[in-house]
Amino acid sequence: MKKKHEKTAKQFPFWLIDGCVLGLAVFLPVSIAGANVFWGAGFALWLGMVLWNRRSKNIQWTGLEIPWLLMVAVEIVTSLASDNPARSLRILRTEVLVGVFILSSQTGDRKDVLRRLGTFCFMAGVAGVYGVAQWQGWLEGLSSWAPSWLVVDEVERATGFYRNPITYAEILLMAGTVALGLWRTHGGRFWFGVFIASFVGVGVSQTRGVWLSLLFSLSLWAWVKKDRRVLSFLGILVLAGVLMVGFSPSIKKRVVSLTDTQTNQSNRTRMGLWLKSIESIRDHPWLGIGAKNFAVTTEELRWGANEPGKVWKESHNMYLQMAVERGLPGLAVFLWFLWVVGRRLWRVSRSDPASLGVFFGFMGLLVAGLTETWTNDSEVVMVFLFLVGSVCRLEISKNLEISPTPVRKRSGFHTIGAPRSFLGGLGRSANRPPL
Repeated sequence: MKKKHEKTAKQFPFWLIDGCVLGLAVFLPVSIAGANVFWGAGFALWLGMVLWNRRSKNIQWTGLEIPWLLMVAVEIVTSLASDNPARSLRILRTEVLVGVFILSSQTGDRKDVLRRLGTFCFMAGVAGVYGVAQWQGWLEGLSSWAPSWLVVDEVERATGFYRNPITYAEILLMAGTVALGLWRTHGGRFWFGVFIASFVGVGVSQTRGVWLSLLFSLSLWAWVKKDRRVLSFLGILVLAGVLMVGFSPSIKKRVVSLTDTQTNQSNRTRMGLWLKSIESIRDHPWLGIGAKNFAVTTEELRWGANEPGKVWKESHNMYLQMAVERGLPGLAVFLWFLWVVGRRLWRVSRSDPASLGVFFGFMGLLVAGLTETWTNDSEVVMVFLFLVGSVCRLEISKNLEISPTPVRKRSGFHTIGAPRSFLGGLGRSANRPPL
C-alpha cells in the first residue's frame, strides 16, 4: 500500500501537467485568457520538474529550434537598429508563447496528443455552432442577463467568443482541417460533425481571405492525396456556399466584393497598404523599420479608406509585414522557418495520417497570410504552436516507443498521466515515454 501511495505521489505532478495541456486545448477556441492560465501553469510545472529531476537530457529536439532562435536574433538586431528600439523590443514579449509549443511537443504520448486534438476540435465545433447562433441573431435575447463576452451587438458577421471575425475564422480553419483529417483516419460521426460545424463557422464569419484559404487547402488535399472523399466534400462545400449566397444578402455582398477593386473600401485599403509596404521595403531593404513601427494613416493611402484619421498598424499581408519590419533578410529567415515547419508536418503526416489535417490547415494558413498578418494575432499564433507541437509529439512518441530512453526509477519521469477523457475514452499506457 505504501509503494502504491508513493507511486501516486510521483505521478501527481505529471497528471497536473497533462490536465493543464488539456485545459489549454479546451480554451484555445474560446478564451485567450483561459488558455494563457493553463499553458502558463503547465509550462511552469514542466520546467520545474525538468529542473528538479535534472532530466534536461530527456528534452526531445524537434528541428524547429534553430530557425526560431534565428528569427528572435533578427528581431533583436532590427529592433535595435530602428528609430524607436524601446517600442520595437516589445515584440519579444510575444516570444514567450513558444512555451505553448514546448508544452505540447514535450509532454504526453500518442493517446494524450489525440485526446488534446479531439478536445480542441470539439470546442472549435462548439464555437462554430455559437457563431451560427450569433449570425442568426438567436442570442440577442440573452443580452439582458448574459455576460458581455457571451453576447455581441454586431451579428452581421459571426465573431465567435473572440469578437473578431478574422481570428475566429482562422482558428476554425485549422480546427476544421484537423477534424477532417481525424475523420478520414478514424471515421465516426463525432469528427464529421466537428469539421462540419467548424467549416460552417468559417462561412458565417464572412472572412473572404479565409474562404479562399479553405478552398485552397481542400483542393490541395484532394489533388496531392488523390482523396476522392475530400474532393466530394469540397464539391458539397462549394454547393452549400452557392446556396448561402442565394439566401443571405450579406454573404452575397461579401462574395461579389472579392473582385471589386473600384468601390469596395476594404479592397482599396489593402491595396493601399500593400503599396506603402513595398515603398517602405524599397527604402529600408536590409534592416527594415523595426517591429511595431509600421504606421500608415488613412490620408497616406493612395486610394483612401472609409475611416478618416485611422492609423493602420498592419499591412494586411504577413510576408510584406515581415519584410517591412525586419528587412528582406528577416523575411528570408521567416520563410525558412515556415519551410522547416511545413517539411516537418508533411514528414509526420506520411507516417501518421492522423496529423494530415494539421499539414493542410497549415497550408491554408499560409494563404490566409496574403491578406492578413496572423503572426500579430496571439490567439492564432497559440493555436498554430499548439498544433505544430502536437504533431512533433506524435513523431517523438513513436520514436520513443521504438527506442525508449532509459529512465531512472527515482525520478518517475516516465509516468505522465491524466484521467480518461470523454472524447474517445482513450486509456493509459503502462510504459510511458519520458518527457
